Amino acid sequence: MVKWIRIEHDWAFWVDSESFDFRRIKHGAPIFSIVIVKTRKDPKEKISYVKTTYGIVSRFGLVRINKKTASEILSNRAIDYIHRTGQWPPCMSIKRVLKSGIVELSFTLSKHDAFTLRITADMAEGNPLDLFLGLKQYEKPDVSQKVLEQIA
Repeated sequence: MVKWIRIEHDWAFWVDSESFDFRRIKHGAPIFSIVIVKTRKDPKEKISYVKTTYGIVSRFGLVRINKKTASEILSNRAIDYIHRTGQWPPCMSIKRVLKSGIVELSFTLSKHDAFTLRITADMAEGNPLDLFLGLKQYEKPDVSQKVLEQIA
């Protein structure tokens, strides 16, 4: 059973650590989820802007992290997801392949929220590009099947 931690923010989202689902926080989020918090800032001028911060849910609450750390965590979770399902994680595509062989994935949650995930040969246990070229397209799991698996 996944433990949920209470999180109080008016404008925050969490990325599920298992499914890569992206949901708005209503009262809390599961432990180990990556959280994206938005705060509207109103400077003294007439123009306002939105500040984005990142965190990870621990059993003690929300621990603030930077975007680079969030991307590193999500990179490892993407590899876990791929090994578990044999398919692309949702909202991901190849951004570019570096000369070093590292593959950068674009994990795009919205037009304002995107992460660059770097996948190395060690993480992929071989050539990362070969791993990605052999994957099936993402298919949303059937809810009834998910419920049956939890009961079994």
